[in-house]
Amino acid sequence: VTLRDSLVSETRQGGDYLGAVGVIAQQGAQLEIAGTTMATNEGPGLVGAVQGTRLSVTDCLFADNRFAGVVASGAHLRLEASTIQDTTSHPDLGGGYGLYVFPDDDATSTTLVLRDSVVRDNPIAGVWIDGPGSYQLIGNDIHGGEGWTRSTLTKCGDAVFARDGVGAWDGSSGLLLEGNHLADGLTAGLFLDDASALLLDNSYADNGVDLIRQGSACDIPPEGFQDDPITLAELCPGYDYGTCADTYTVVMELPELADARSRAVLQPHLPPVPVQPALAPPRLP
Repeated sequence: VTLRDSLVSETRQGGDYLGAVGVIAQQGAQLEIAGTTMATNEGPGLVGAVQGTRLSVTDCLFADNRFAGVVASGAHLRLEASTIQDTTSHPDLGGGYGLYVFPDDDATSTTLVLRDSVVRDNPIAGVWIDGPGSYQLIGNDIHGGEGWTRSTLTKCGDAVFARDGVGAWDGSSGLLLEGNHLADGLTAGLFLDDASALLLDNSYADNGVDLIRQGSACDIPPEGFQDDPITLAELCPGYDYGTCADTYTVVMELPELADARSRAVLQPHLPPVPVQPALAPPRLP
């Protein structure tokens, strides 16, 4: 399917939480989109899912969609010269990502190439990468967001967040960031949580911290970091506290627990407070 010079807007949610996607391609579909706006939908603007699905997106605008501007799960997505902005959280599912990518339920990894694009004003993260795959971010202008607040903590709002075993780019898989401008990250320009990356010629501005690493050895910087003039925070050794919304439970609303949790987060040498996942991002069908 080829979709050009079009407007996809104002899809509305039915009984299915994700029933308001602007455009969805799955089960091996091949989709080319150019010069198109996907905006003001009650779900993501674009979703690509399931192995064999391929999406090519050029010169498109994703604006004011819910949960995420673009979602890819187990698909191949190439997105170039486009803008993803002003995503809002979903009342049932949360979110607030510009671009959200993760393996599908069969552990099929996602392939992402994001080039020469602008990602801005998305509250939780500009680009959220969850799990192993092939991810190349090249020549983009990626901004963080306003984050979210629970009790006394304001967290997230990263320009790029990667977690759960994302590796450094090896030529075919892992995470590559090359020639990007990472700015306005409330917590971080780049947050690697049990993840790594190959970093080449990126620039950083106006971030809480340019690079944060968690769940990795303190004395070994990621590839490409040695020569980057950026600020670094290392949470170690092996200390792993919740970095974003999906590690919280409703008990955090209780005042007597909120203060104790806040103290634990602010002092990384303390043992973590056990919590059960409650707000994890959804898995698409």
